[in-house]
Amino acid sequence: MSYKIMLLLATTTTTTTTEYIPDVNVLYPKDMENDCLLPITLVTILMYLAVIALHFYAMISLFVRMNKHFQNEILRARNQRHMSLPSVDEDEEEEEEDDEDEEEEEQESDDNDDDDEEEDDEEDAEVETLV
Repeated sequence: MSYKIMLLLATTTTTTTTEYIPDVNVLYPKDMENDCLLPITLVTILMYLAVIALHFYAMISLFVRMNKHFQNEILRARNQRHMSLPSVDEDEEEEEEDDEDEEEEEQESDDNDDDDEEEDDEEDAEVETLV
């Protein structure tokens, strides 16, 4: 009897059938790249803009902070320089004044030269009319 049960168990099999669906779209890697190209490009552009704005803000805040931190040192060093070298600063100011005076004199002499040339031209014209 055990032989018959084993024979029955061994001969029973179950089969499953799958349906063939011809309308399934297969997504290939190249199709995936083409479909994701626009969103990836947009996200990249937005990320660049966000990073540029963040970088701009960070650099401005860094420069302001460094200026605030070192401004007292800059002013102190400038004052020490002016106190330790007063004669050099005065000499530089005198040289600048001398240069300005020389430039004014040159302009005046140029104006006088132009007047002299105009007078010479008038005299030449009078001589030609007489001849």
